[in-house]
Amino acid sequence: MQTSPASFTAAWENSVDCLLRRARFTTLNAGGNKADVTEKTIPVTAETTRVGWIGTGVMGRSMCAHLLTAGYRICVHNRTPSKAGPLIDQGAEWADTPLDVAAVSDVIFTMLGFPHDVESVYLDGEHGLLAGSRHGSIVIDMTTSSPELARRLAEQAAERGVNCLDAPVSGGDIGAREAR
Repeated sequence: MQTSPASFTAAWENSVDCLLRRARFTTLNAGGNKADVTEKTIPVTAETTRVGWIGTGVMGRSMCAHLLTAGYRICVHNRTPSKAGPLIDQGAEWADTPLDVAAVSDVIFTMLGFPHDVESVYLDGEHGLLAGSRHGSIVIDMTTSSPELARRLAEQAAERGVNCLDAPVSGGDIGAREAR
Protein backbone atom coordinates (compact mmCIF):
# COMPACT_ATOMS: atom_id res chain seq x y z
CA MET A 1 0.00 0.00 0.00
CA GLN A 2 1.39 3.38 -0.99
CA THR A 3 0.94 6.35 1.32
CA SER A 4 0.67 9.88 0.02
CA PRO A 5 3.03 12.58 1.28
CA ALA A 6 0.00 14.33 2.81
CA SER A 7 -0.96 11.29 4.89
CA PHE A 8 2.71 10.81 5.83
CA THR A 9 2.74 14.39 7.16
CA ALA A 10 -0.55 13.93 9.04
CA ALA A 11 0.73 10.73 10.68
CA TRP A 12 3.97 12.51 11.59
CA GLU A 13 2.11 15.45 13.14
CA ASN A 14 -0.07 13.11 15.20
CA SER A 15 2.93 11.09 16.41
CA VAL A 16 4.97 14.14 17.38
CA ASP A 17 1.92 15.76 19.01
CA CYS A 18 1.47 12.66 21.20
CA LEU A 19 5.19 12.66 22.02
CA LEU A 20 5.10 16.35 22.97
CA ARG A 21 2.17 15.74 25.31
CA ARG A 22 3.98 12.79 26.89
CA ALA A 23 7.18 14.84 27.20
CA ARG A 24 5.31 17.60 29.05
CA PHE A 25 3.72 15.02 31.38
CA THR A 26 7.05 13.33 32.05
CA THR A 27 8.77 16.66 32.72
CA LEU A 28 6.05 17.66 35.14
CA ASN A 29 6.25 14.40 37.05
CA ALA A 30 10.05 14.15 37.05
CA GLY A 31 10.72 17.74 38.08
CA GLY A 32 7.56 18.25 40.09
CA ASN A 33 7.71 21.95 39.30
CA LYS A 34 4.71 23.29 37.39
CA ALA A 35 6.54 26.54 36.66
CA ASP A 36 8.79 24.65 34.23
CA VAL A 37 5.88 23.26 32.24
CA THR A 38 3.49 25.16 30.07
CA GLU A 39 -0.12 24.16 30.71
CA LYS A 40 -1.14 25.11 27.19
CA THR A 41 -0.80 22.38 24.59
CA ILE A 42 0.67 23.78 21.41
CA PRO A 43 -0.43 21.78 18.36
CA VAL A 44 2.23 20.36 16.11
CA THR A 45 1.76 22.23 12.86
CA ALA A 46 3.90 23.87 10.23
CA GLU A 47 3.12 27.22 11.87
CA THR A 48 4.08 26.23 15.44
CA THR A 49 6.87 23.67 15.12
CA ARG A 50 10.40 24.33 13.91
CA VAL A 51 12.05 21.15 12.57
CA GLY A 52 15.74 20.29 12.42
CA TRP A 53 17.09 17.58 10.11
CA ILE A 54 20.55 16.06 10.21
CA GLY A 55 21.44 13.53 7.53
CA THR A 56 20.26 14.34 4.03
CA GLY A 57 21.42 11.23 2.22
CA VAL A 58 19.33 8.81 0.20
CA MET A 59 16.51 8.36 2.73
CA GLY A 60 16.84 11.51 4.82
CA ARG A 61 16.61 13.89 1.86
CA SER A 62 13.29 12.42 0.68
CA MET A 63 11.76 12.28 4.16
CA CYS A 64 12.78 15.86 4.91
CA ALA A 65 11.43 17.01 1.52
CA HIS A 66 7.95 15.70 2.44
CA LEU A 67 7.91 17.95 5.50
CA LEU A 68 9.13 20.93 3.48
CA THR A 69 6.35 20.29 0.96
CA ALA A 70 3.88 20.33 3.87
CA GLY A 71 5.11 23.81 4.81
CA TYR A 72 7.40 23.11 7.76
CA ARG A 73 10.34 25.43 8.40
CA ILE A 74 13.37 23.17 8.46
CA CYS A 75 17.00 23.72 9.33
CA VAL A 76 19.33 21.08 7.85
CA HIS A 77 22.88 19.84 8.29
CA ASN A 78 24.86 17.14 6.53
CA ARG A 79 28.54 16.17 6.60
CA THR A 80 28.61 16.73 2.85
CA PRO A 81 26.86 20.08 2.34
CA SER A 82 26.15 19.46 -1.35
CA LYS A 83 23.80 16.61 -0.43
CA ALA A 84 21.55 19.15 1.28
CA GLY A 85 21.46 21.32 -1.87
CA PRO A 86 18.08 20.10 -3.16
CA LEU A 87 16.52 20.80 0.25
CA ILE A 88 18.07 24.26 0.41
CA ASP A 89 16.67 24.90 -3.07
CA GLN A 90 13.27 23.80 -1.74
CA GLY A 91 13.47 26.31 1.14
CA ALA A 92 15.37 24.64 3.98
CA GLU A 93 17.88 26.69 5.94
CA TRP A 94 21.50 25.46 6.24
CA ALA A 95 23.33 25.07 9.57
CA ASP A 96 27.07 24.54 9.89
CA THR A 97 26.90 22.13 12.85
CA PRO A 98 24.44 19.81 14.62
CA LEU A 99 24.56 22.26 17.54
CA ASP A 100 23.36 25.04 15.21
CA VAL A 101 20.44 22.88 14.04
CA ALA A 102 19.42 22.11 17.62
CA ALA A 103 19.59 25.74 18.69
CA VAL A 104 16.75 26.73 16.34
CA SER A 105 14.60 23.57 16.41
CA ASP A 106 11.78 22.13 18.51
CA VAL A 107 12.02 18.65 16.99
CA ILE A 108 15.23 17.32 15.44
CA PHE A 109 15.43 14.23 13.24
CA THR A 110 18.64 12.37 12.50
CA MET A 111 18.99 9.87 9.66
CA LEU A 112 22.63 8.82 9.63
CA GLY A 113 24.69 6.01 8.17
CA PHE A 114 26.16 4.16 11.13
CA PRO A 115 26.12 4.09 14.96
CA HIS A 116 29.50 5.87 15.14
CA ASP A 117 27.95 8.72 13.10
CA VAL A 118 25.08 8.93 15.58
CA GLU A 119 27.48 9.05 18.51
CA SER A 120 29.52 11.80 16.88
CA VAL A 121 26.53 13.94 15.89
CA TYR A 122 24.80 13.68 19.28
CA LEU A 123 27.70 13.66 21.71
CA ASP A 124 30.38 15.96 20.29
CA GLY A 125 30.61 18.30 23.26
CA GLU A 126 31.58 21.38 21.29
CA HIS A 127 29.30 21.06 18.23
CA GLY A 128 26.98 18.19 19.11
CA LEU A 129 23.24 17.98 18.86
CA LEU A 130 22.63 17.47 22.58
CA ALA A 131 24.89 20.38 23.50
CA GLY A 132 22.67 22.70 21.47
CA SER A 133 19.26 21.21 22.31
CA ARG A 134 16.88 23.26 24.41
CA HIS A 135 15.05 21.92 27.46
CA GLY A 136 11.83 20.27 26.28
CA SER A 137 12.97 19.73 22.70
CA ILE A 138 12.66 16.33 21.05
CA VAL A 139 15.40 14.45 19.22
CA ILE A 140 14.46 11.47 17.07
CA ASP A 141 17.13 9.15 15.72
CA MET A 142 15.97 7.08 12.75
CA THR A 143 19.34 5.38 12.16
CA THR A 144 19.52 1.62 12.61
CA SER A 145 21.76 1.52 15.64
CA SER A 146 22.43 -0.47 18.82
CA PRO A 147 20.13 -0.62 21.85
CA GLU A 148 23.09 0.31 24.07
CA LEU A 149 23.73 3.52 22.13
CA ALA A 150 20.01 4.36 22.14
CA ARG A 151 19.91 3.98 25.94
CA ARG A 152 23.05 6.10 26.39
CA LEU A 153 21.64 8.86 24.18
CA ALA A 154 18.33 8.79 26.06
CA GLU A 155 20.12 9.04 29.41
CA GLN A 156 22.32 11.93 28.32
CA ALA A 157 19.37 13.70 26.69
CA ALA A 158 17.29 13.31 29.86
CA GLU A 159 20.08 14.93 31.90
CA ARG A 160 19.59 18.02 29.71
CA GLY A 161 15.78 17.94 29.80
CA VAL A 162 15.64 16.76 26.18
CA ASN A 163 13.28 14.02 25.04
CA CYS A 164 14.98 11.33 22.96
CA LEU A 165 13.33 8.73 20.78
CA ASP A 166 15.03 5.85 18.98
CA ALA A 167 12.92 5.21 15.87
CA PRO A 168 14.81 3.23 13.22
CA VAL A 169 13.07 3.15 9.85
CA SER A 170 12.93 0.70 6.99
CA GLY A 171 11.75 0.90 3.43
CA GLY A 172 14.92 2.18 1.82
CA ASP A 173 15.12 5.03 -0.63
CA ILE A 174 11.94 4.00 -2.46
CA GLY A 175 9.90 3.91 0.74
CA ALA A 176 11.28 7.29 1.80
CA ARG A 177 10.65 8.85 -1.62
CA GLU A 178 7.08 7.47 -1.81
CA ALA A 179 6.30 8.23 1.88
CA ARG A 180 5.45 4.69 2.87
